[in-house]
Amino acid sequence: MIKRASVLVGTLVLTLLLSACARGPARTDNDTHRETLAQNEKKPVSTAVVHNGQGNPRRVLIAYFTYPDNTDAQAIHSKEYDVMTSASLNVKDGEIIGNDAMIANEIARETGGDVFSILAEKPYSADYDAMIRDEKAAAARDEQRELKSHVGDMSRYDTVVLVYPIWWDALPAPVTSFLTENDFSGKALYAVASSGDSDFVDTVEDIAALEPDADVYEGFVLRHDEMGETSDAVRQWLRTANFMK
Repeated sequence: MIKRASVLVGTLVLTLLLSACARGPARTDNDTHRETLAQNEKKPVSTAVVHNGQGNPRRVLIAYFTYPDNTDAQAIHSKEYDVMTSASLNVKDGEIIGNDAMIANEIARETGGDVFSILAEKPYSADYDAMIRDEKAAAARDEQRELKSHVGDMSRYDTVVLVYPIWWDALPAPVTSFLTENDFSGKALYAVASSGDSDFVDTVEDIAALEPDADVYEGFVLRHDEMGETSDAVRQWLRTANFMK
C-alpha cells in the first residue's frame, strides 16, 4: 500500500533557495563510507534506534544502491562521458561517491539509522559506456542480479529508507533483488531517489507491488543538479514527512 507523504522536489528546492541559512554542498565522510562497504561484506549491520518526540523508538535502516560501490576498480572511466564531473557522480578527497551514497549518509546522520550498501555479486564494468550499454540490454531482458551483501535479520528494523537511482524509468536490478530477498511486511518503507530529469515514474508502484504487506511511502527525488542541496533537502523532508515524530 502506497502512502503519499511525499514532498515535491521543486517545492523543496524553492524553499531551500529562499532560505537565508543555506548550508551549501553536502559533505560525505569517506571513512564512514568505506566502513559501510567493509561491514556489509563481513556481517549484518547493527541496529540503531531513533527516538521520536512521542517516545516511540524507530529502528531504522537506510539501504542504498549506487554505481560506484558496485565496480571492482578504483576509478571509473569513459570515452563518451567526463565521469569526474558527471551529474551522477561526485568526487570528494579523490574518491568517487555516488549521489545515492551521499543521500543515504546524510539521512543516517540525521536519524541515527544504520547504512547498508546494496552490492551486486557480479561487479559492474568500470567503463561507464559499457555499463550503460550492458544494463540497457539487461533491463530489456528483465534480468535480475544476485547480491553479495545481505542485511541478515531484517526483523530488527521497523523502518527502512530505500535510496536508489532512477535507471531508464525503472528500479536498478539489484534494488529489485534486494526487495525480493527481504520481507518488509508491517514495516514503513520510504522511497527516496536520485534522477537526471524525471520523478519517481512508476518505481514506487513497483516497490509496493513487490512488498504488498509494507506501508510504502513516497519520499523525495533529488535531481543531479540539486546535489549541492542534499543536506537541506534531507532535513526538509524529515520535517515535512514527520519522520522524526
